[in-house]
Amino acid sequence: GDEFITSVYRKPTFTGLYIPFDSYSPLGRKISLLRNLTDRARRLCSPRLLEQELHYLRELFRKNGYPDRLIMKYVRGSVTTGPVFYGPERCRVLLRLPYLGKVSTTCMIDAQKCVQSAYGGVK
Repeated sequence: GDEFITSVYRKPTFTGLYIPFDSYSPLGRKISLLRNLTDRARRLCSPRLLEQELHYLRELFRKNGYPDRLIMKYVRGSVTTGPVFYGPERCRVLLRLPYLGKVSTTCMIDAQKCVQSAYGGVK
């Protein structure tokens, strides 16, 4: 069907290097990195791609030397807690299209269906 599929984008030059766990950096900063990347995944990924992204993050942190117990505490917990919503509960969006007869009507209906399937509650 018609739906928006979103995920985290990484540049082709991304190396996977973040703060190594054994670096001389405060533990709080390392935990914040775990939390922030996990929250970013939860905010940006479509439900069907979220688990794949979280798996990627777990492997990425293992390669950077993070202990499994710390990874699982912050990355696994996010799967069961549901999505995080930011911003206003409702936001009016206006899409203006030129009138081209029946094509405009069809395009409007398709856009409404697409937005409805992605966000729900759209009129």
